[in-house]
Amino acid sequence: MSVVCLIVEILAIAYFTLLFREQGESHTYELELLWSYKKWILESNVAYGLEILNNIVLFFPLGFILTDAFQKCPLWSAFLFALAVSSCIEVSQLVFRIGLFEFDDIFNNVFGAIAGWCVFHVLKSMRRRRKE
Repeated sequence: MSVVCLIVEILAIAYFTLLFREQGESHTYELELLWSYKKWILESNVAYGLEILNNIVLFFPLGFILTDAFQKCPLWSAFLFALAVSSCIEVSQLVFRIGLFEFDDIFNNVFGAIAGWCVFHVLKSMRRRRKE
């Protein structure tokens, strides 16, 4: 069942990041790392903060479900899987002109997946301790 949930999560990510958007007229990109954090914190732009949070939340279930689907999923595997999925999305957005290619999105997406992985292991540890 977890593998099915993982497939649904990946399809949902693809829908919200690729299929849900309209094609633009040009290839757009932002190559400065953490530029959106600067806009959010230094310029008090709440919209950027919400976008950052949105990217983290979007990938949180991926890390959680991935860990549940493959019980022996080490942190580095979750990291690499999230990095691959996020990078594919960002490159697709650039190539098909359906969004802004940015390293911040990759960073936030991977952070969200790692947070999901961590929460899964914390909950699993708490459950194990209750049984003992």
